[in-house]
Amino acid sequence: MIFVLFGISFTMGGFTIYFAINASDPGVEPNYYEKALDWDTTAAQLQLNKDLGWSLTSASVTHETGRTIVIDIADDRARPLRIAAVSAHVFANTHASERLDVLFVETDPGRYESVVPITHAGNWTIRVRAEARGEVFTHEGEIPEPDSAP
Repeated sequence: MIFVLFGISFTMGGFTIYFAINASDPGVEPNYYEKALDWDTTAAQLQLNKDLGWSLTSASVTHETGRTIVIDIADDRARPLRIAAVSAHVFANTHASERLDVLFVETDPGRYESVVPITHAGNWTIRVRAEARGEVFTHEGEIPEPDSAP
């Protein structure tokens, strides 16, 4: 009986090591160690985001070349935030090492759009950085399911 338990334990350990070494996309956060060391800067940015009171909503629409991601940004008085420089990092959660850098174009006051070549099904994460009025606002969220434009 004890040898069966040892056999199961070694087999499970072997599978774990095999899949850990041979994973096609480990999904490791780039520069995770430096980001951890620089946590104070991240915490300060989160506090600034809260203090600014800006809000961000997003939607996406599917078409032949990918998805158009639509971002609406409003200030603390719910007015559209105009003339912002908006960029983002976009990645599929299942393929986290394949990150896309995206620039957005203002199409209406406070509305920014970009076509993203989304190639994998599943959940996608978007990390937005908006610069306006001398301030930097960041936001992280999921890209909504396609065809849910506001």
